[in-house]
Amino acid sequence: MSAPTDEARWHYCQPIPQQSLPAKDDPATGVIQVDAAKLETSGDRALLFEGGVRLRQDGRRLSADHVKVYQQPQKIEAAGKIEASTRDFILQADSAVIEPGQHTSHYQQVQYKFIPRHAFGEARSIDQKDKVLTMKDASYSTCPPGKRDWVFTASKLQLDQALGFGYTTNALLRFKGVPLLYFPAATFPIDDRRRTGLLYPTIGRAKEIGTEFSQPFYWNIAPQMDMTLTPRYMSRRGVMLGDEFRYLGRRYEGELQLDYLNRDQVRKQDRYYYRLKHNYRPDRHWRIQLNGGVVSDGNYFSDFSGELSTTSTTHIERRADFIYGAQHVNGLIRAQAFQTVDATILPDDRPYRRLPQLTVEADLPWDNQHVNLSLATDFTRFLHDSLTDVTRFDIAPTLNLAWLTPGMWFKPTATWRFTRYDLDQPGERKRRTLSREVPTTSIDAGMVLERRTASNDAVQTLEPRLHYVDIPFRDQTDIPVLDSDEPAFIFSSLFRDNRFSGLDRVGDTRQLTAALSSRVLRDKDASERFAVSLGQIYYFRDRRVTLPGESPKTAHSSDLAAELSFQPNSHWTLRGSLIADNRFKRAQVATVRLHYQGKAQRVLNLEHRFHRDDDINQSNLSAVWPINQRWRFFGRWLISHESHDDLEIMAGLEYDSCCWKARLLNRRYVINDQGEYNSSLYIQLVLKGLASFGTGNTLLEKSIPGYVLDDN
Repeated sequence: MSAPTDEARWHYCQPIPQQSLPAKDDPATGVIQVDAAKLETSGDRALLFEGGVRLRQDGRRLSADHVKVYQQPQKIEAAGKIEASTRDFILQADSAVIEPGQHTSHYQQVQYKFIPRHAFGEARSIDQKDKVLTMKDASYSTCPPGKRDWVFTASKLQLDQALGFGYTTNALLRFKGVPLLYFPAATFPIDDRRRTGLLYPTIGRAKEIGTEFSQPFYWNIAPQMDMTLTPRYMSRRGVMLGDEFRYLGRRYEGELQLDYLNRDQVRKQDRYYYRLKHNYRPDRHWRIQLNGGVVSDGNYFSDFSGELSTTSTTHIERRADFIYGAQHVNGLIRAQAFQTVDATILPDDRPYRRLPQLTVEADLPWDNQHVNLSLATDFTRFLHDSLTDVTRFDIAPTLNLAWLTPGMWFKPTATWRFTRYDLDQPGERKRRTLSREVPTTSIDAGMVLERRTASNDAVQTLEPRLHYVDIPFRDQTDIPVLDSDEPAFIFSSLFRDNRFSGLDRVGDTRQLTAALSSRVLRDKDASERFAVSLGQIYYFRDRRVTLPGESPKTAHSSDLAAELSFQPNSHWTLRGSLIADNRFKRAQVATVRLHYQGKAQRVLNLEHRFHRDDDINQSNLSAVWPINQRWRFFGRWLISHESHDDLEIMAGLEYDSCCWKARLLNRRYVINDQGEYNSSLYIQLVLKGLASFGTGNTLLEKSIPGYVLDDN
């Protein structure tokens, strides 16, 4: 979903007219064009215009009761009901002096409108030099005159359009007549360009950290480099210093995050989190990617993050990749390790390090890609602190054939996989060697049949598909499991050749998948209005290859897998997936999502997740809904029907006006497997066109799918 337009942010405001004078063709550059009821000459070699004077020059327009134009040096003096306008400004003043040759102007007793920021204000005087406006005893607000809910006053206010920022001295910010902040000196943006300076603080409160106050400082080091330093005061924990450094070059980009808390007052230890992301492309074929982090302890994310997805982190990856990519050859050199965040994970259950991993994939298409010969190789050295170190080499040549027509396809594939393992047994001098050879054959075939719907505004398809796989049994009991697992069974699993992920298990099978899909496609844009798919695998023999501790699979058919999507119009979307037993009588896994996206940011989400084997039975309701023209409600409720616990409850209100909005948000959520809760209160005040005070805004976008903040 795209972000709200700038017009949407100001939809409660009266529009500012772009030009206050009748639109006419401007004269040539440097030429002054004047319309007036009366013209006189004066002794000082000047022209005096009176009566509804309208003057134009170089895109600027001015109207006044009296205008005096001097020829040498060129100068314009105006008095009486003055109104001057440019593309960005509209000024009303008592008197004005303009020197076009010097690109300067001076106005007295001014009311102004700054169109790009929807801003209004007054000033005792305004001096303009090129694109710099200097105001004395000035005010600034995006609230319309007569309803100044907030106003920024300063003894000196300077707006520099060339640099894109404003500068004030002796400035006071008032909200609803109450002084909010005083600035001896301050800068603020007047466009979207980056500038060094203090960002606006955030304030919040949470059970784990107490009252929170953060004051970011943004350092625009260079056009391709910046840094944000954020001291974060937490009444229960202490002061944390956060640093985010970003850089960008022609061939590289990256981000470095450093968060450090000296002597946590609760846990009596130093707390920190460091993370690096770096991408470098030395040429068009090679890429270097670095990604990794380190954290002080396993409770860091639950104490400081506030996000459910982060608090459940068990491992932090550290990876360096050297990637090669060409038209028919791809390669990878990888070094990978992990920090185990969850201390309850036993040493034997922690992941292996890959030091190194080398992979090469190549393909050779023939006959206009109807025949394709490919080769995949993998060499990895696995290291572990408590388990056997292993060196694994895998090679898999594959031959693909493809017969394609507009309404049918037939794709047979044959693969031969050879894998060798060298095991460094503890206490033994000689390596133990294991090897495995497994051929795989498969055939994928299907048809696409079409017909017109009864309403004749769409096309309905009927798409039968068969997928046959034959993999003989190879005893793999002695082969260690380094990176293999059996992924959860979903609809796409129907068309996998190997039911295991990774390379350490190749599942034996002789099976046939039968699937049927149907779609309804709109004529006007070929978008999908309705789609449904159903499929099942039929096994012709038992599956004897298993992961350690599991029993062979003897069922003659898999669970039934189904998917459904329905989008009757641009507002409503329904999606669902189902895994049921082979008789379609008992659900094993089910997911249903109903999403509504209406006008004026009306959002409604209803989701239910059920997984019988993992004891997951959860419902998630989230919404953003207007109460009336000004008030809006936010809410999320995530509940576990299995434990009858609320995993997260979030509720809040927002008030929106022409020039400001305010949010109040309360949240209670689970932070660990023991069912402990954290509670947070977020208060946010948004002064449109100036600043946002408080915190909690990004939480709404993450918690309510489809909602996009319209702050500016």
